[in-house]
Amino acid sequence: YRNSLDAIPILLYAFAGVYVLVQLFYLGGLLAVYTNSKKNHVVDFFYGSVKYFIRFLKIAVFVGALYFAAISINVLIDYGIKEIFLEKENAAVEFAVQIFRYLFFLLLISLINIISDYTKVAITVVDSTKLFRSLYKSFQFIKKNFVKVMTVYFIMLVFVAIGATIYNVVDSFLPKKPVYFLLLTFLIQQLLIIFRVLIRMYFYSTELLIFTDGEAQTVSPAFEEIS
Repeated sequence: YRNSLDAIPILLYAFAGVYVLVQLFYLGGLLAVYTNSKKNHVVDFFYGSVKYFIRFLKIAVFVGALYFAAISINVLIDYGIKEIFLEKENAAVEFAVQIFRYLFFLLLISLINIISDYTKVAITVVDSTKLFRSLYKSFQFIKKNFVKVMTVYFIMLVFVAIGATIYNVVDSFLPKKPVYFLLLTFLIQQLLIIFRVLIRMYFYSTELLIFTDGEAQTVSPAFEEIS
């Protein structure tokens, strides 16, 4: 029994790893089709999945390090706040500071997600194999279009939150017995998964449009004088 409990985290990590790999594979094909709408066949999708998988995997490793750094910073800040208010009886101020810490952590995670997304978009659009060059390019683009990028990102997050809220509300009112209610719950869960996939597709399609629109350069035509 104890060995089974000890094995649960390892299984969770394994499932999380498989989930990330599947997402990276799927995303490569999705962005490949989005980038070139003429190549929208299933073969083109899987070709893009294979083509960009290793590149996206490198991004995932780098982003994983950023996540680890962000979580470590959050833990250190939390520890510092608790140490500061350890001998002070001011729960309201501590609560407010903790709220700001939590919001800062969410902002940090959101920025990492955005950098990750736009780096993948940049790699697909430019067809680059240079990880750090693409990271720099995406960082420069985000800095230049910060308000637009953040606005679109948080609007899409609102849709995700709405979907999750609707699911939790409906699920809380559904009885678990008899069996056909369990089947209904299962169907609702599948709808939630489909909804999340669609939202993810909208995420990357909007990011791709923003990136290509922002990176588009207007070339002035050269006119020849006719004598």
